[in-house]
Amino acid sequence: MAIVRRFEAAVAFGLVSFVSAGCTPTCSSACRQLLDCHLDASHASQDECVTSCQDQRELFDAWEDKEKESAFREHLRCIGDSTCEEIDAGVCYDEEMFVF
Repeated sequence: MAIVRRFEAAVAFGLVSFVSAGCTPTCSSACRQLLDCHLDASHASQDECVTSCQDQRELFDAWEDKEKESAFREHLRCIGDSTCEEIDAGVCYDEEMFVF
């Protein structure tokens, strides 16, 4: 019985790890990171940041520009994976993606 429980726990951990690895953060979580770091001076609120981010995402989808869609996902991942200091230093800066 204990072996089965350990196996179930290992499978659950594996699925969580698989799902979270490589997942693109949402606009909401990226904006929360920027606002929590006090790095998004262009937006007064979480809602404005999220709306701007989603508008940018929808624009790239409408253009059907896979390169920009991919770059946008990478930009969100970078924001989600970086510390406030790294973001402030420009590690995620991309002139085309930094609109939101």
